[in-house]
Amino acid sequence: MYEGWKQQQKSLIIDMQGEELQSYFSHLTRLGVPFKDGLKQKRRIQEIAYFSKGFIGMASPDEQSAETLNLLERFAAVFNSHFHPFQRLKNC
Repeated sequence: MYEGWKQQQKSLIIDMQGEELQSYFSHLTRLGVPFKDGLKQKRRIQEIAYFSKGFIGMASPDEQSAETLNLLERFAAVFNSHFHPFQRLKNC
């Protein structure tokens, strides 16, 4: 995820299954991140849209449409345009 942001990609899709997915859930469980039936999932597809200071993402066991990723990318762009004024106000 970080590498995609660093390379200024617009978005990224990560499709995890099998041992990779179980390792991911085990790691997050150790961090205290709760999952509703997460460990029962056989597949997790994370769609990430980047903005200048990070990313916004969603995850599902099912593939999403291209329109969904496009909407997430548009949301990240709008979020980015409002993030900077918010940061300035926060620091006042």
